[in-house]
Amino acid sequence: MALALSDSGLAFLKKWVRFRAQPYNDGYGNMTIGYGHVILPGEKFTQLTEAEAAAILAKDAAWAASVVSQLVRVPLSQSQFDALVSLVFNWGSGNFTNSSHLTLLNAGDYAGTAQRIREHPITSGGQRSQGLVNRRAAEADLFARDGLYSLAEMEDFARRASEEASTTATAPAPAPVSESASRTNIIPWLVVGGLVVVALAWD
Repeated sequence: MALALSDSGLAFLKKWVRFRAQPYNDGYGNMTIGYGHVILPGEKFTQLTEAEAAAILAKDAAWAASVVSQLVRVPLSQSQFDALVSLVFNWGSGNFTNSSHLTLLNAGDYAGTAQRIREHPITSGGQRSQGLVNRRAAEADLFARDGLYSLAEMEDFARRASEEASTTATAPAPAPVSESASRTNIIPWLVVGGLVVVALAWD
C-alpha cells in the first residue's frame, strides 16, 4: 500500500509556512494566501480560516507526495516519507530528481540521506538562510526517526532544530555546501513510543 502524507506530516509542513488569512504579495509577484497558496487564475479568495488553509495546503502538496512515491525505489517509513515530502515541497521536484539525496536513498544509504538533507539546500538567493538551516535539521531528524511518530514528537523535531540554531547563532556562517561536496555518516536516533497517525492524502 502506497504511503500518503500523515496528519503529523501536514502539521510539520505548517510549521515552516506562516499562515496568512488574507491575500498578500509573496515578494515574487504572486498573490498568495493561507499557507503559501499561490492564487491561480479563476480563484477568488478574500479571507481564509486556518482549517480552510490547511485543506488547501494538503491539496497543494499532493504533487510532492506523488514525486516521492514515483522516484524512491526503496522502502520508506511514514516519518521518512513525510520528511521527503516536506523537502520536495520546499525545494521542487526537478532539484530532488537530480539530487545526491535521491541517489543515496535509492542505493539504500538511509543514514547518508539524512545527513545530506541536513546539509543541503540551506541557501536562498545565494545567501545562507537560518530558516532553511532549521528546516533541514528538522527534516533530517524526522527522516532519521525511521517510523511512526506523534504530533508531540513532530513538535519536538522543530523545537530541537530551533534550539540548535540558537546555540550556533553567533558562530561564523560556513561556506555553502555544493552538491559534489563529500558527506559524513551519522547514526539515526530513535524515539520510542510513536503514535499511529491517520493517513491524509495531499500533494
